[in-house]
Amino acid sequence: MSNTKNTTMGHNKNSIRKIAFCLIVIFFGSNIYSQEKITITGNVTEKMNGEGVPGITIIEKGTNNGTISDLDGNYSINVSDQSVYLIFSFIGMTTQEIAVGSQTVINVAIASTSLVTATGLSSHASAFGSVNVY
Repeated sequence: MSNTKNTTMGHNKNSIRKIAFCLIVIFFGSNIYSQEKITITGNVTEKMNGEGVPGITIIEKGTNNGTISDLDGNYSINVSDQSVYLIFSFIGMTTQEIAVGSQTVINVAIASTSLVTATGLSSHASAFGSVNVY
């Protein structure tokens, strides 16, 4: 009887050790994963006058991960690793694609695109007639 009891207790101790080991692996594994993210910060300015540009879209290429520059052109984005590219874009501005590499601060001077538009004037004549009723 005591042999069965000792075997059962030994089995329970091993199970508890296995569970504890799994919990430790899960805890440290999730911390390692979260540490792989890299925070990139910077400022987006207009190339001609050096002023911060609000509303610039900054996207990690090939993902849905992105952010928008604030009123002063500042931004912060967490990227998956150093091999990614950031795409800076805004309507009326040239799009830029920049490799992150070992940089943690990326400042970008973005230029306005030149839009050539032509407005044509046309005249439209309309004829109005009158109907006389007798």
